[in-house]
Amino acid sequence: MNLLHELYKAHDAVALRGNLSHQALVLSAVGSGDYFKALSAALLTLGGVHAPLRETYKLIASDSATAHVARMLDMGRKVPGWGNSFVKGRPDEAWTACDALLRQEDPGLHAKITSMTAVFHEFGKKLYPNPSCYTAAVAIHYQVEADAVGELLVRGRLAAWTREFLLRRQEGPCLS
Repeated sequence: MNLLHELYKAHDAVALRGNLSHQALVLSAVGSGDYFKALSAALLTLGGVHAPLRETYKLIASDSATAHVARMLDMGRKVPGWGNSFVKGRPDEAWTACDALLRQEDPGLHAKITSMTAVFHEFGKKLYPNPSCYTAAVAIHYQVEADAVGELLVRGRLAAWTREFLLRRQEGPCLS
């Protein structure tokens, strides 16, 4: 359970970086003042470009994950689970403890992710695993189904989103 705890800690640490879900939460909190609307707004940004958890899970879980990464890069496509808008060209320190525990608790899965990351570097791209990758990897480790992996992200970010809602709802709507 240490791995799961570190995943939640890392999500809490990065939840308020100004990403899409954070921005949607803030706008809804200020605009509506309603907790459930603000959480819904944050949740509605997940998937696709922001937190493509299911796609990342399926990629990591595939038998030929490194070949898929190479093929996607060769075609100029983005690869879900790698790259970070907030930390460029190096691993994100917020995920260091989670990465170390993944290496300790599931060396095979960690080695697979490391080999996938090496493919990016071979293509001249200094991209590293992002929150989607770690969330999917922890889900795979604990045998959480691909369609339920979002629960891990939500559990990890819920406390931070709640703190932010309580702070922002005080601001009220902007009237100009």
